[in-house]
Amino acid sequence: SSGINAEYGNIDVEVHLIDAFCGDESIYPLDFQVPVILAQVKQIAAKYDRVVAVGHSQGGIIWRAMIERWDSHNVDTFISLASPQHGTAGLASPPPPGDDPLKHSKSADFHALLHRVLGKVIGKIGNRIPGKNRRLKILAKKLALSKLDPAEGGISLNELIDFGTRGTSGILGMIMPLVIDETLQCAPFNYFKDTSNNDLYLEKIHFFPELNNEKGSPAENARRKENFLRLRKLVLVGGPQDDAFVPWQSALFGFYDELGFAGGHMLDMTESRFYTEDLFGLRTLDQRGGVVLHTVENLTHAEFFDDPGIWSDYVLPALNDVIVTLTYLEN
Repeated sequence: SSGINAEYGNIDVEVHLIDAFCGDESIYPLDFQVPVILAQVKQIAAKYDRVVAVGHSQGGIIWRAMIERWDSHNVDTFISLASPQHGTAGLASPPPPGDDPLKHSKSADFHALLHRVLGKVIGKIGNRIPGKNRRLKILAKKLALSKLDPAEGGISLNELIDFGTRGTSGILGMIMPLVIDETLQCAPFNYFKDTSNNDLYLEKIHFFPELNNEKGSPAENARRKENFLRLRKLVLVGGPQDDAFVPWQSALFGFYDELGFAGGHMLDMTESRFYTEDLFGLRTLDQRGGVVLHTVENLTHAEFFDDPGIWSDYVLPALNDVIVTLTYLEN
Protein backbone atom coordinates (compact mmCIF):
# COMPACT_ATOMS: atom_id res chain seq x y z
CA SER A 1 0.00 0.00 0.00
CA SER A 2 1.06 3.62 -0.40
CA GLY A 3 1.23 4.03 3.37
CA ILE A 4 3.70 1.18 3.71
CA ASN A 5 5.77 2.44 0.82
CA ALA A 6 5.86 5.92 2.32
CA GLU A 7 7.08 4.63 5.68
CA TYR A 8 9.57 2.05 4.52
CA GLY A 9 10.45 3.30 1.08
CA ASN A 10 10.00 1.40 -2.14
CA ILE A 11 10.97 -2.08 -0.99
CA ASP A 12 11.50 -4.18 -4.10
CA VAL A 13 11.69 -7.81 -3.01
CA GLU A 14 10.70 -10.94 -4.87
CA VAL A 15 8.27 -13.16 -2.98
CA HIS A 16 7.97 -16.90 -3.45
CA LEU A 17 5.13 -18.93 -1.95
CA ILE A 18 5.91 -22.58 -1.27
CA ASP A 19 2.96 -24.68 -2.39
CA ALA A 20 3.45 -28.07 -0.81
CA PHE A 21 1.59 -30.49 1.48
CA CYS A 22 -1.63 -28.49 1.57
CA GLY A 23 -4.97 -29.71 2.87
CA ASP A 24 -5.00 -33.33 4.01
CA GLU A 25 -1.37 -33.73 2.93
CA SER A 26 -0.36 -31.48 5.83
CA ILE A 27 -0.79 -34.45 8.17
CA TYR A 28 2.10 -36.33 6.53
CA PRO A 29 4.98 -36.91 8.98
CA LEU A 30 7.22 -33.85 9.12
CA ASP A 31 10.33 -35.97 8.62
CA PHE A 32 8.83 -36.69 5.20
CA GLN A 33 7.66 -33.16 4.45
CA VAL A 34 10.79 -31.24 5.42
CA PRO A 35 13.31 -32.70 2.91
CA VAL A 36 10.81 -32.43 0.05
CA ILE A 37 10.11 -28.76 0.76
CA LEU A 38 13.77 -28.03 1.45
CA ALA A 39 14.68 -29.24 -2.04
CA GLN A 40 12.27 -26.67 -3.50
CA VAL A 41 13.54 -23.91 -1.22
CA LYS A 42 17.17 -24.53 -2.06
CA GLN A 43 16.46 -24.08 -5.77
CA ILE A 44 14.80 -20.73 -5.09
CA ALA A 45 17.36 -19.53 -2.55
CA ALA A 46 20.26 -20.25 -4.91
CA LYS A 47 19.21 -17.21 -6.94
CA TYR A 48 19.80 -14.79 -4.06
CA ASP A 49 22.52 -13.65 -1.68
CA ARG A 50 20.14 -13.50 1.28
CA VAL A 51 16.73 -14.97 2.03
CA VAL A 52 14.02 -13.89 4.48
CA ALA A 53 11.87 -16.83 5.59
CA VAL A 54 8.29 -16.35 6.76
CA GLY A 55 6.34 -19.29 8.18
CA HIS A 56 2.84 -19.38 9.68
CA SER A 57 1.60 -22.09 12.04
CA GLN A 58 3.05 -25.51 11.12
CA GLY A 59 4.90 -23.73 8.31
CA GLY A 60 7.05 -22.05 10.95
CA ILE A 61 7.98 -25.43 12.44
CA ILE A 62 8.91 -26.67 8.98
CA TRP A 63 11.02 -23.58 8.31
CA ARG A 64 13.02 -24.03 11.53
CA ALA A 65 13.63 -27.66 10.64
CA MET A 66 14.82 -26.69 7.16
CA ILE A 67 17.17 -24.07 8.56
CA GLU A 68 18.69 -26.57 11.00
CA ARG A 69 19.17 -29.20 8.28
CA TRP A 70 20.49 -26.80 5.62
CA ASP A 71 24.27 -26.51 5.74
CA SER A 72 25.67 -23.10 4.73
CA HIS A 73 22.17 -21.69 4.22
CA ASN A 74 21.65 -18.06 3.24
CA VAL A 75 18.59 -17.34 5.43
CA ASP A 76 19.29 -14.00 7.09
CA THR A 77 16.03 -13.59 9.00
CA PHE A 78 13.33 -16.06 9.98
CA ILE A 79 9.88 -14.64 10.85
CA SER A 80 7.66 -17.10 12.73
CA LEU A 81 3.95 -16.20 12.79
CA ALA A 82 1.80 -18.01 15.37
CA SER A 83 3.97 -21.13 15.13
CA PRO A 84 4.14 -23.38 18.21
CA GLN A 85 7.93 -23.38 18.32
CA HIS A 86 8.01 -24.95 21.78
CA GLY A 87 5.41 -27.56 20.82
CA THR A 88 1.77 -28.07 21.75
CA ALA A 89 0.04 -29.61 24.73
CA GLY A 90 -3.18 -29.91 22.75
CA LEU A 91 -5.58 -28.05 20.50
CA ALA A 92 -7.41 -24.96 21.64
CA SER A 93 -11.15 -25.30 22.07
CA PRO A 94 -13.30 -25.17 18.92
CA PRO A 95 -15.11 -21.90 18.12
CA PRO A 96 -18.25 -21.25 20.15
CA PRO A 97 -21.58 -22.04 18.44
CA GLY A 98 -22.96 -19.09 16.52
CA ASP A 99 -19.63 -17.23 16.42
CA ASP A 100 -18.26 -15.95 13.10
CA PRO A 101 -16.87 -19.14 11.44
CA LEU A 102 -14.51 -17.16 9.21
CA LYS A 103 -12.84 -15.47 12.17
CA HIS A 104 -12.10 -18.87 13.71
CA SER A 105 -11.56 -20.75 10.45
CA LYS A 106 -8.14 -22.05 11.45
CA SER A 107 -9.39 -23.42 14.76
CA ALA A 108 -12.24 -25.16 12.95
CA ASP A 109 -9.74 -26.45 10.38
CA PHE A 110 -7.57 -27.97 13.13
CA HIS A 111 -10.47 -29.87 14.65
CA ALA A 112 -11.69 -31.02 11.23
CA LEU A 113 -8.12 -32.08 10.46
CA LEU A 114 -8.02 -34.16 13.63
CA HIS A 115 -11.09 -36.05 12.48
CA ARG A 116 -9.46 -36.70 9.09
CA VAL A 117 -6.21 -37.83 10.73
CA LEU A 118 -8.07 -40.44 12.74
CA GLY A 119 -10.08 -41.51 9.72
CA LYS A 120 -6.90 -42.16 7.75
CA VAL A 121 -5.13 -43.82 10.67
CA ILE A 122 -8.00 -46.20 11.37
CA GLY A 123 -8.28 -46.92 7.66
CA LYS A 124 -4.57 -47.74 7.57
CA ILE A 125 -4.83 -50.29 10.33
CA GLY A 126 -8.18 -51.57 9.10
CA ASN A 127 -6.64 -54.74 7.72
CA ARG A 128 -5.64 -55.66 11.25
CA ILE A 129 -9.28 -55.56 12.39
CA PRO A 130 -10.84 -58.99 11.88
CA GLY A 131 -13.60 -58.84 9.30
CA LYS A 132 -12.91 -55.14 8.74
CA ASN A 133 -15.85 -54.48 11.05
CA ARG A 134 -17.19 -51.01 10.16
CA ARG A 135 -18.96 -50.57 13.50
CA LEU A 136 -15.72 -51.34 15.32
CA LYS A 137 -13.84 -48.73 13.27
CA ILE A 138 -16.44 -46.09 14.06
CA LEU A 139 -16.26 -46.92 17.75
CA ALA A 140 -12.46 -46.76 17.69
CA LYS A 141 -12.59 -43.32 16.06
CA LYS A 142 -15.12 -42.04 18.60
CA LEU A 143 -13.02 -43.31 21.49
CA ALA A 144 -9.86 -41.70 20.09
CA LEU A 145 -11.65 -38.41 19.48
CA SER A 146 -12.89 -38.38 23.06
CA LYS A 147 -9.25 -38.23 24.14
CA LEU A 148 -7.58 -36.37 21.26
CA ASP A 149 -10.21 -33.67 20.81
CA PRO A 150 -10.22 -32.30 24.36
CA ALA A 151 -11.63 -29.08 25.68
CA GLU A 152 -9.31 -26.12 25.96
CA GLY A 153 -6.23 -27.04 27.98
CA GLY A 154 -4.18 -30.05 27.05
CA ILE A 155 -3.49 -33.68 27.65
CA SER A 156 -0.57 -35.57 29.12
CA LEU A 157 1.35 -37.93 26.90
CA ASN A 158 1.14 -40.67 29.51
CA GLU A 159 -2.64 -40.41 29.52
CA LEU A 160 -2.66 -40.47 25.73
CA ILE A 161 -0.37 -43.51 25.44
CA ASP A 162 -2.30 -45.43 28.07
CA PHE A 163 -5.63 -44.57 26.53
CA GLY A 164 -7.21 -47.60 24.92
CA THR A 165 -5.73 -50.03 27.42
CA ARG A 166 -8.03 -48.76 30.14
CA GLY A 167 -11.71 -49.56 30.02
CA THR A 168 -11.48 -51.44 26.73
CA SER A 169 -11.10 -55.11 26.06
CA GLY A 170 -11.12 -57.64 23.27
CA ILE A 171 -10.37 -56.50 19.73
CA LEU A 172 -11.00 -52.83 20.57
CA GLY A 173 -8.48 -53.02 23.39
CA MET A 174 -5.95 -54.44 20.93
CA ILE A 175 -6.38 -51.83 18.22
CA MET A 176 -6.58 -48.63 20.31
CA PRO A 177 -2.83 -48.61 21.11
CA LEU A 178 -2.19 -48.99 17.37
CA VAL A 179 -4.48 -46.05 16.65
CA ILE A 180 -2.65 -43.82 19.14
CA ASP A 181 0.80 -44.92 17.94
CA GLU A 182 -0.05 -44.26 14.29
CA THR A 183 -1.63 -40.91 15.17
CA LEU A 184 1.50 -39.73 16.98
CA GLN A 185 3.46 -40.23 13.77
CA CYS A 186 1.33 -37.62 11.98
CA ALA A 187 1.70 -33.87 12.07
CA PRO A 188 0.72 -31.89 14.13
CA PHE A 189 1.40 -34.58 16.75
CA ASN A 190 5.05 -34.52 15.62
CA TYR A 191 5.46 -31.45 17.84
CA PHE A 192 3.36 -32.64 20.76
CA LYS A 193 5.21 -31.74 23.96
CA ASP A 194 4.64 -33.08 27.46
CA THR A 195 7.06 -31.65 30.02
CA SER A 196 5.53 -33.74 32.81
CA ASN A 197 6.95 -36.97 31.37
CA ASN A 198 10.10 -36.16 29.46
CA ASP A 199 11.32 -39.75 29.07
CA LEU A 200 8.06 -40.85 27.47
CA TYR A 201 8.09 -37.77 25.23
CA LEU A 202 11.60 -38.60 24.01
CA GLU A 203 10.58 -42.20 23.35
CA LYS A 204 7.24 -41.69 21.63
CA ILE A 205 7.30 -38.37 19.81
CA HIS A 206 8.81 -38.32 16.35
CA PHE A 207 10.66 -35.32 14.87
CA PHE A 208 10.39 -32.71 17.64
CA PRO A 209 13.04 -34.02 20.08
CA GLU A 210 15.61 -34.09 17.25
CA LEU A 211 14.60 -30.61 16.08
CA ASN A 212 15.33 -29.27 19.56
CA ASN A 213 18.56 -31.28 20.05
CA GLU A 214 16.95 -33.10 22.96
CA LYS A 215 18.25 -36.30 21.42
CA GLY A 216 20.48 -37.28 18.55
CA SER A 217 24.18 -37.83 17.98
CA PRO A 218 26.64 -35.14 19.14
CA ALA A 219 27.68 -34.55 15.54
CA GLU A 220 24.12 -34.05 14.31
CA ASN A 221 23.27 -31.84 17.28
CA ALA A 222 26.31 -29.67 16.62
CA ARG A 223 25.39 -29.42 12.95
CA ARG A 224 21.81 -28.34 13.68
CA LYS A 225 23.00 -25.76 16.21
CA GLU A 226 25.59 -24.34 13.83
CA ASN A 227 22.99 -24.01 11.08
CA PHE A 228 20.47 -22.36 13.40
CA LEU A 229 23.10 -19.83 14.47
CA ARG A 230 23.70 -18.80 10.87
CA LEU A 231 20.52 -16.76 11.35
CA ARG A 232 21.08 -13.08 12.01
CA LYS A 233 17.53 -12.50 13.27
CA LEU A 234 14.66 -14.59 14.58
CA VAL A 235 11.34 -12.74 14.82
CA LEU A 236 8.62 -14.50 16.85
CA VAL A 237 5.02 -13.28 16.69
CA GLY A 238 2.13 -14.70 18.72
CA GLY A 239 -0.77 -13.73 20.94
CA PRO A 240 -3.20 -14.84 23.65
CA GLN A 241 -6.25 -15.03 21.39
CA ASP A 242 -4.67 -17.71 19.18
CA ASP A 243 -7.39 -20.33 18.90
CA ALA A 244 -5.47 -23.22 17.36
CA PHE A 245 -2.99 -24.57 19.92
CA VAL A 246 -2.21 -24.66 23.64
CA PRO A 247 -0.35 -22.87 25.12
CA TRP A 248 -0.29 -19.80 22.89
CA GLN A 249 3.03 -18.77 24.51
CA SER A 250 4.73 -21.55 22.54
CA ALA A 251 4.80 -19.12 19.60
CA LEU A 252 7.30 -17.11 21.69
CA PHE A 253 9.19 -20.21 22.94
CA GLY A 254 7.28 -20.20 26.23
CA PHE A 255 5.82 -23.39 27.68
CA TYR A 256 4.65 -25.18 30.82
CA ASP A 257 7.12 -26.18 33.52
CA GLU A 258 7.87 -29.77 34.52
CA LEU A 259 4.35 -30.23 35.92
CA GLY A 260 2.93 -29.83 32.43
CA PHE A 261 -0.39 -28.23 31.52
CA ALA A 262 -2.02 -29.67 34.65
CA GLY A 263 0.23 -27.48 36.81
CA GLY A 264 -0.55 -24.47 34.69
CA HIS A 265 2.71 -22.62 35.46
CA MET A 266 4.17 -20.98 32.38
CA LEU A 267 7.88 -20.48 31.72
CA ASP A 268 8.93 -17.72 29.38
CA MET A 269 11.55 -18.25 26.71
CA THR A 270 14.52 -17.42 28.95
CA GLU A 271 13.35 -19.90 31.62
CA SER A 272 12.83 -22.84 29.29
CA ARG A 273 15.31 -25.69 28.98
CA PHE A 274 15.73 -24.91 25.28
CA TYR A 275 17.17 -21.56 26.36
CA THR A 276 18.97 -22.27 29.64
CA GLU A 277 20.88 -25.21 28.15
CA ASP A 278 21.18 -23.50 24.76
CA LEU A 279 20.24 -26.79 23.13
CA PHE A 280 20.07 -25.53 19.55
CA GLY A 281 21.47 -22.00 19.94
CA LEU A 282 18.45 -19.99 21.07
CA ARG A 283 20.25 -18.39 24.02
CA THR A 284 23.33 -17.59 21.96
CA LEU A 285 21.23 -15.96 19.26
CA ASP A 286 19.29 -13.96 21.84
CA GLN A 287 22.41 -12.79 23.68
CA ARG A 288 23.83 -11.36 20.49
CA GLY A 289 20.60 -9.42 19.93
CA GLY A 290 19.15 -11.75 17.33
CA VAL A 291 15.77 -12.67 18.87
CA VAL A 292 12.78 -10.33 18.68
CA LEU A 293 9.48 -11.16 20.44
CA HIS A 294 6.12 -9.61 19.59
CA THR A 295 2.92 -10.29 21.55
CA VAL A 296 -0.09 -9.22 19.50
CA GLU A 297 -3.54 -9.00 21.08
CA ASN A 298 -6.96 -9.78 19.60
CA LEU A 299 -5.94 -11.93 16.64
CA THR A 300 -7.09 -15.49 16.01
CA HIS A 301 -4.73 -18.04 14.56
CA ALA A 302 -5.83 -17.44 10.96
CA GLU A 303 -5.56 -13.68 11.38
CA PHE A 304 -1.85 -13.92 12.15
CA PHE A 305 -1.48 -14.81 8.49
CA ASP A 306 -3.88 -12.46 6.73
CA ASP A 307 -4.23 -9.43 9.02
CA PRO A 308 -2.71 -6.36 7.27
CA GLY A 309 -1.34 -5.11 10.57
CA ILE A 310 0.85 -8.18 10.97
CA TRP A 311 2.53 -7.44 7.67
CA SER A 312 2.81 -3.66 8.12
CA ASP A 313 3.84 -3.71 11.80
CA TYR A 314 6.03 -6.81 12.04
CA VAL A 315 6.94 -8.44 8.72
CA LEU A 316 7.84 -5.35 6.69
CA PRO A 317 9.88 -3.74 9.49
CA ALA A 318 11.88 -6.97 9.78
CA LEU A 319 12.36 -6.96 6.02
CA ASN A 320 13.45 -3.33 6.13
CA ASP A 321 15.95 -4.21 8.87
CA VAL A 322 17.53 -6.80 6.55
CA ILE A 323 17.85 -4.28 3.73
CA VAL A 324 19.29 -1.57 5.99
CA THR A 325 21.76 -3.98 7.59
CA LEU A 326 22.97 -5.43 4.30
CA THR A 327 23.27 -1.95 2.77
CA TYR A 328 25.37 -0.85 5.75
CA LEU A 329 27.61 -3.93 5.51
CA GLU A 330 28.10 -3.41 1.78
CA ASN A 331 29.15 0.19 2.33
